[in-house]
Amino acid sequence: MISGPSTPYETLEESNRTLTVDVANLASEKEELNNKLKHIQQKLEKIKEEEKQMKSLTVSYEKQIQVEKTLKIQMIEEESQVRLEMQMSLDSKDSDIERLRSQLTSLSIHSLDTTSINY
Repeated sequence: MISGPSTPYETLEESNRTLTVDVANLASEKEELNNKLKHIQQKLEKIKEEEKQMKSLTVSYEKQIQVEKTLKIQMIEEESQVRLEMQMSLDSKDSDIERLRSQLTSLSIHSLDTTSINY
């Protein structure tokens, strides 16, 4: 004798049990895949948030660098202006000193001339 379902009713019951097990397995797989999907979506949201924070930090650092660069340029310009003014002042003083030397020389020569005339 061959074992197994012999009537159409038993065949249907066996098919029903197989389908029920298959449906349960598929439902379990679906739940597992949905859980994995949720986990991946959470990771994706976390990565997006971190990326947003990184962009914000980058913009902040770029602004800070630009401010520091501007301040350094201003400081260099001010230092250059101060040096220029000092140089101009020194040049003016040098000119004044040369003029005074010239006058002293002239006075000395004139004084020598007058002294020699008196003798």
